[in-house]
Amino acid sequence: MKQSPAHMTRFIVKLDRTGCIGASSCTATDPISWKIAAHNKVDLEGAQKNADNSEQTKEISEEELKVYLEAAQACPVNVIHIFKKDTGEKLI
Repeated sequence: MKQSPAHMTRFIVKLDRTGCIGASSCTATDPISWKIAAHNKVDLEGAQKNADNSEQTKEISEEELKVYLEAAQACPVNVIHIFKKDTGEKLI
């Protein structure tokens, strides 16, 4: 079954977990995608984690973009970054 363009993955969300201070701003904007975890830092639900869990990445669709942008904008320490998958252009 072919996906419609709106459902196709077009963006990468990257969490720099090392810099997370556990302010919970992201969980306030989207409690489904962001969860407070160990050491009072957040986890990005469904994300791939690097070996030491200092970085988490997740591919999202255009229709999911708005809620992730809101979480990134709410973060007081700017550790949530969003990139266009095809070009690598940083949105935030």
